[in-house]
Amino acid sequence: MEFNARNLDKIYMNMIEIRRVLKGIRRVLRRVGWIGVAIVYLVLAGFAQANSPEKWLSPQDPGQGSLTTERESRVRPSSYHEVKVTSMLTALERLNKTSAILLSPRQVVYFVGHEMKPPRGTKPYLVRGLFCNYTGSHTIFFKGERLLVRHESLGRVFKPEFCPLVIYLPSKPLIVHVEVGGAR
Repeated sequence: MEFNARNLDKIYMNMIEIRRVLKGIRRVLRRVGWIGVAIVYLVLAGFAQANSPEKWLSPQDPGQGSLTTERESRVRPSSYHEVKVTSMLTALERLNKTSAILLSPRQVVYFVGHEMKPPRGTKPYLVRGLFCNYTGSHTIFFKGERLLVRHESLGRVFKPEFCPLVIYLPSKPLIVHVEVGGAR
């Protein structure tokens, strides 16, 4: 695994979250004992399963045609940015039941950490995205009401992880396809 600022930030945030969860478990254990902890564990396991990154995977339907075959449907890399780690939990919470949300300019700064220059005729949307290896990058395609957010990596493909994006688009996508893949 290559270590860079991005994955070190994610590792650090995961460590903080694990520490917070362990402190909570200790408090619960003191109050309710082992049987109570077992019940809490089962509830949390169900919550974690309901919010797993795999639930965001939604490949294109071959019957609708591929967005990647039409060159004009590709979104320029300057039109999107990954959500910063410190805003990740908020983004995940907002994208829990929907795949795309219209944002205000202030919200864009909150989620990506800086202003983004919007391409003419576009609006910012918070959109579901995943990644499966730190060596890859996103490729995004949009046409009509369909959006494809694809992350491709080099090397071994790991379990998908959340990676929401802020994307400037001409209209809100009604169908969002999220894919991950890799090459060795």
